[in-house]
Amino acid sequence: PEIAGELDLLIRDIVLAKPDGTNLINYSGASSFGVWGAMTINAETQCEWIQFYRQIVHEMRHNLLFAIARDTPLVKADPSVRRASPIRLDPRPLDGIFHAAFVSAREALAFEDLLAWREKGGELGEEDAEIIADTLELSVLAFWDCVETLRSDPEHGPTEFGAAVLADCEAYIAETFALEPC
Repeated sequence: PEIAGELDLLIRDIVLAKPDGTNLINYSGASSFGVWGAMTINAETQCEWIQFYRQIVHEMRHNLLFAIARDTPLVKADPSVRRASPIRLDPRPLDGIFHAAFVSAREALAFEDLLAWREKGGELGEEDAEIIADTLELSVLAFWDCVETLRSDPEHGPTEFGAAVLADCEAYIAETFALEPC
């Protein structure tokens, strides 16, 4: 219910798209500060409800971060400064890596809520619960990998505001999950 309420509050448009094959990259979904309150979901990559749920949560959390940081930068780096991304193959701007950290933490929260709902008697099969637990683990590890990348570059890393947002995410992840990168 909390996810549905947040979705209702943040998102006005969900656009299902099907790539025409001319793009060189494959995407699962997208959102942009320029179209705040909207997201696009690649209908071809969302074959299972868990993938669809994850993508909606993911894009919704980008929109939340756009709202939180609409007037304040999250990192000191210029967008031309790029680093290896823990979750993408191509080097990414540090702002994108910050977004990945925030979104990964919020995905973990959403998956943890699903598993807690199951514990309270919600109808969620064993196979789906295992997939969610595995995906939750990937989100937590991605979060810590992104934090490591952000913290390894203090000159370009989080601003004071970004550090406060990141610290809030770190506190939640550290107190809720025992997973940390190797």
